Amino acid sequence: IRNPAYRDMYSDLRPKQAGSAAFLYDKKGSMCEMFAASNWGADFTDLREIAARQIMQGINFIVPHAYHHRLRGETKYFAPPDFSPRSHLASGVRELNDTLAEYCWFASQGELKAPVAVLDITDDIWAKRADNERFFRVCMQLDRLPYGYVIADAVSLAENAAKGRFSVIINAGAPPEGERARLIAGTGLPVLGSEELDRLADYVECTVSYTGEGTPHFMRRALPD
Repeated sequence: IRNPAYRDMYSDLRPKQAGSAAFLYDKKGSMCEMFAASNWGADFTDLREIAARQIMQGINFIVPHAYHHRLRGETKYFAPPDFSPRSHLASGVRELNDTLAEYCWFASQGELKAPVAVLDITDDIWAKRADNERFFRVCMQLDRLPYGYVIADAVSLAENAAKGRFSVIINAGAPPEGERARLIAGTGLPVLGSEELDRLADYVECTVSYTGEGTPHFMRRALPD
């Protein structure tokens, strides 16, 4: 039985925060044990959907869940094998893993372009100084806009702004105070509020356009010649 909220990714920023950390600290990528707790009810279409979203959020190293590879030792009891007709072990695991390896390869080419920095206000949300709904809504909207963004704390934001990586900052609801205010002001970058995403085109040059049904998920990368 599928959870009714299966496709509700509104408040799940974990892969984006991991991908953002890799970008901010110049790492090759971020890693995830994918499909843990997806259970046997997930078919290959479900697994590809799960993987595709996380890869687009910045995950490009995947550790498949235990049952993909071993049927002995602790794994035999932790992730017991299933040999029913719809079993992942019966057919298709190699093809799925090859597909995911190809996706990750594509998502690792060149350099991520993320000129939009969303100020990380997680501490403010936990301290009830900020509205988490505004923060989640901004990230959900940016997932579907062709600009490219990461979530960054003030220190990392300032350091990467000095490298010329950012063009604009979005504050999704926490008034910068003290050291954070100084760091953000020191970047010299414009700061937009959570309701001003329509102004991003004034600060980020982007020639990407899309016509058709649906709202695609964007990842911008500068590819080698």
